[in-house]
Amino acid sequence: MDTALVNFAERLRRIGIPVSPPEIMDGFLALDQVGLDRRPLVKDVLRATMCKRAEDIPAFDAAFDLFFVRSGSKAEKDDDAADEETLPDYGRVMAELLHVHLPDLSLITQLIMAGRLSELMRLILAQGREVGLERMESPLQAGFFRRKLRQALDLDIVGTQARDFISGLAGRSISESRAESLQLYVEKNIGRVENELQGLIQKELAQNRFRLQKRMAEEDLLDQNLRGINERDLAVLRPVVDKLARRLKDRLSVQYRKAERGRLDLKKTLRHNVGYGGVLSDLYFRQKRPHRPQVVALCDVSGSVANFSRFMLLFLYSVKEVISRFKSYIFVGDLCEVTELFNKNNVHQAVSRAAKGEGLRYISRTDYGGSLTQFVDEHLGVVNSRTTVFILGDARSNYYDPMPFSLKAIRDKARKLIWLNPEPRINWKLGDSVIEAYQPYCTTLAECGNIRQLSNLIEENLMP
Repeated sequence: MDTALVNFAERLRRIGIPVSPPEIMDGFLALDQVGLDRRPLVKDVLRATMCKRAEDIPAFDAAFDLFFVRSGSKAEKDDDAADEETLPDYGRVMAELLHVHLPDLSLITQLIMAGRLSELMRLILAQGREVGLERMESPLQAGFFRRKLRQALDLDIVGTQARDFISGLAGRSISESRAESLQLYVEKNIGRVENELQGLIQKELAQNRFRLQKRMAEEDLLDQNLRGINERDLAVLRPVVDKLARRLKDRLSVQYRKAERGRLDLKKTLRHNVGYGGVLSDLYFRQKRPHRPQVVALCDVSGSVANFSRFMLLFLYSVKEVISRFKSYIFVGDLCEVTELFNKNNVHQAVSRAAKGEGLRYISRTDYGGSLTQFVDEHLGVVNSRTTVFILGDARSNYYDPMPFSLKAIRDKARKLIWLNPEPRINWKLGDSVIEAYQPYCTTLAECGNIRQLSNLIEENLMP
């Protein structure tokens, strides 16, 4: 059971349910207390110890039912019992014959002939991992993986090897009638193995279906327009965004480490390795210390774009470890800094409070010109030649003066100014949009309507 529980935890991880080693230990301890006799109780205990999120419960229950398959039906058990009554212990007989004659047979053939199907199933499961059954996602792949498993186990030669061995003994060590009975016994075992293979593939396919469905759902969420999502959708999006943000942070960390190491200095490397006869034992790099960027984020949190600002702040704070300084501001009719809000609160709580406009005095009508001018008057000192400024907003200023000279003042001091507009590009020239007045002062002006676009744009502009 210990190995089965560890393998079950690995299965849960593969379908997107996080399970830590301490939770596996909790599962072991809990099962020691309740025993393994009652399947529903075992299921409840493992769900309580290994499933942390309510949204993962349906996937957990399905994975449990597929992984811990019940024994065969009553009819199947009756058939097996009838076979055992009508057939002598041919497994023991075959084992003795194999031990006496020591034929040159494959391990699979010997296991099938001796009826050691439990050992054979462990071998099949291990071989299944070798051929990559966990990658099977479509029923159309079932035949391909079944052939790979059969080839890996050499099942095609089992019948021939068994037949040749038994026919060679017929009339000498065993009677002709006994040889026929043994041949029928081996053929029945081969049929059982074929059924087990088919069941394993169907079971694996059903389990992998959850992982495929989860990945497809995440892909859909990444491409979903953020303008129309509600609080329930936000709760579903949170773990997806957290995973994407961690991946983004890891990629940026790797790139900065590579950049800090510098490029290979070929001349210096060859010069210092002359004494090794041309073998490059020691590598030398051109030392380069790239400046990690400083980031300033200005986010419109009015009703039309609040969700976009929420996720941009979440992404930027998730990669805070790979940037040297981060300042964040929100605005609607006026502007305020929310950096301290993130320093004193959990990132999700801080994002939620910032997206609601905490700290702003005028939240009824958006004024881009007034907010940008306020930033220039009060906070322009945080911008320097190493600063990348992100502005997220639809640039709909309710026909107030856009005051583009304020954006120019920011651009003149910043390294880059990135404006992310959540509206479709076709709408940028309609109504009260003033994006055309700001466009000349933007290093990058891009449409950013979903999580995938937002993540890609942030990564592109923070890469060293």
